[in-house]
Amino acid sequence: MLNTILVVSSILAGLFTLLSSLLAYLRIRHTKNRNLYYVFFNWLFFGMSWFFIAAGHYFYNEDVFKVAYVFQIIGTYFLLIFTDYTTRITINPYKLVVLTVVSTLYFYFVFQSNRTEIIPGYGVHFIRETRALQIFLAIFYNYLSFEWILKIWKNAPPNLKKKKAKYFLWAGILMNIIPVIMYFFASFYVPLGAFPFLVHAIGVLFAVIVVRSEPKLLNILPFRAHRILVISRNSGLLLYQHAWTKKKFGHELLSSLIHAVSRMGENVLFSGDLDEFRLQKGTIIFSHTENYSIALIANQPSNHLKASLDGFAEEFLVRYNQLDLDEENGIVLDDFDFVEDLLKNHFESIPSWIEQ
Repeated sequence: MLNTILVVSSILAGLFTLLSSLLAYLRIRHTKNRNLYYVFFNWLFFGMSWFFIAAGHYFYNEDVFKVAYVFQIIGTYFLLIFTDYTTRITINPYKLVVLTVVSTLYFYFVFQSNRTEIIPGYGVHFIRETRALQIFLAIFYNYLSFEWILKIWKNAPPNLKKKKAKYFLWAGILMNIIPVIMYFFASFYVPLGAFPFLVHAIGVLFAVIVVRSEPKLLNILPFRAHRILVISRNSGLLLYQHAWTKKKFGHELLSSLIHAVSRMGENVLFSGDLDEFRLQKGTIIFSHTENYSIALIANQPSNHLKASLDGFAEEFLVRYNQLDLDEENGIVLDDFDFVEDLLKNHFESIPSWIEQ
């Protein structure tokens, strides 16, 4: 009976996780958010691992069971890259070192003898060092996953937070918190280990349903981006602006400052274009084309935000570089539908806090 529960719940977890990876892939095609590729590969490798776990239990095959956790380690690396690139410029070195050390220890111990046992009616079970490493990897992965979901819930605009984001948080508790607790106590009472997979599978299904109804939950930034500005490199005039928050800025003064500093770096210091203004409680990141400087004001920088800005700038250059702009009058392109399309394509991860 326990073996059947393990096999069926592992298969369900695999199916639901692969379905999640498909949703992430469709989201990539829709939004051009390349950072979601890391989510896609995370869920893809974890989805495959669940089928190996199911096969290991069903056939009582220790080698197949061991390989399953190799897939999970790879998936954990992709999740770490995604969560850090969403909130940081680089990957957190401490997390990376911890994951690498634990992964190396797993590869060292798991293929030695007497590190697994066959339990009739149950399946394959890790023992000794591999059991401790398995629990640690589960805690580490679920910590990364739940921290990401918690940040999405905390930083979602009120219209999402009260509805879809709340359900996504409950899905995270089912996926990441309850199974880890059950898995830990299964070290003392092995039959309990048959049920965490089932709870996890239900949580993944719940998450799939929520994300399917509100795909934006996959890539809400865990901090606020306030405004994007397009400034002429020739005159320093503000040509375009779009706001996601109600925060007020002196746009003309800011555009003049950006133009002056860019000119100084280019013509006086000979140090190239300005990439970023770093402040105590905020940042301004830049992407430059031949005729435009594009600035994005946010609470903090991140790899994902910089990539989105560069993608926007590249497409902006292709579509608008040939426009005959009347810079003396400072033409503003706010009302042009095609500019809004660019924003949706490249910055859909930034929720609007206006009129919330």
